[in-house]
Amino acid sequence: MKKVLAVLFVLLSITTIVSAKTYNVASENMIISLKDDYIDLLSEYEENEQRLTSIIPKENYDKYVESYKKQGTIIDAVKLDENNEIELEVIVGTSKLTKNISARDLKDFDEQELEEYKQKFMEVLKAQAESSEMEVVEDDIYRTEAGDVYIRVHTVKENQQIESFYTVRNFKLIRVNIQYTEQIAQIDSMAEEIVNNIQIKDTTYDEQYNYFLSIIGTSIVCILTIVVAIYNKATHKKKAEITKEQEEKYSKFGGFLIIYVLLLVLNAISLAISIIIYIVHSNVIVYAMELVRSVIMLVYMLISLKNIRTRSTDTPKKIIKHMYIMLAISIIVAISGLAYSLVDTETVYMPEFYVSQLLNLISSVTRTVLFVAYFSISTRVKVYYGEYNMKK
Repeated sequence: MKKVLAVLFVLLSITTIVSAKTYNVASENMIISLKDDYIDLLSEYEENEQRLTSIIPKENYDKYVESYKKQGTIIDAVKLDENNEIELEVIVGTSKLTKNISARDLKDFDEQELEEYKQKFMEVLKAQAESSEMEVVEDDIYRTEAGDVYIRVHTVKENQQIESFYTVRNFKLIRVNIQYTEQIAQIDSMAEEIVNNIQIKDTTYDEQYNYFLSIIGTSIVCILTIVVAIYNKATHKKKAEITKEQEEKYSKFGGFLIIYVLLLVLNAISLAISIIIYIVHSNVIVYAMELVRSVIMLVYMLISLKNIRTRSTDTPKKIIKHMYIMLAISIIVAISGLAYSLVDTETVYMPEFYVSQLLNLISSVTRTVLFVAYFSISTRVKVYYGEYNMKK
């Protein structure tokens, strides 16, 4: 009898596995499990084309997918009746948060904070619903079996009913819309089952840990570089004798001068690409500031590239001056961007924004200190640009 029960248990388990399919959304760290009678319009259209052409004609499919993906939709699964008409539709999507409803994870809030957050969220949602002629019927808090927290909202538009679940994870708003036109028995339990079968990995702490390691590692390398550069400059003997062999060797363009030129070229190319990106997004204040910084930096880099082969005692001074100007611009724009992010009420700035600003500042200071020290004490610089010959 026990063996029979064991076999039945295995068969039931296999049946459960076979009757459901899983969608892995790697970009959003989500796993979504739906029953096998659902068809995802975004990924399973071709194998179900005959059943779906009445809903989305083949010639309109690409535009349909493009428009849905622009809205952040990652799953658009439909359950069809015997006439191949949509009985139930499950739409899962993600989008950015606005500043006034920002959060890392709804599970972070206690009951009072969660209720206050829900009120703010519903104010925004109701304003959007009015503009699209939707009526919000009711809302409450729903907790899944795994402990995830959702804001549950029931809305109506003409004859369409929508059961929506909203949650926040990794600073992103995640929405699950369950849409239907006819009254469906036990729709509440069906909707809850769908939401309970969605797993969202919390990656925020992993990312913050990696950012922390990046800052620590970069800072250590940069601090050591600065210390070595300052020490070399402080202990450098200005009147050190140079042999004829050294004079002949250092009179040629090479060594760190080539490295500096290569860095300038690479940075100039990178800035040119960035400028194009910033122009496209120049309506955002932070991008506009970065656009101004990039243009000025690119101009000074090109001037430095032009001057660096000019053999004159003034050349190292000009290059050092340009480096100080570029550093000052980087510091001003970085501080301005950070300050603006604190007062900007419309945009949520992710941790990587602050990390990138900090790392850029650290690397800019390090690069400036290193090459200012080089152009100040390098024997090759003194010989190549003629300062040594003037002192003889």
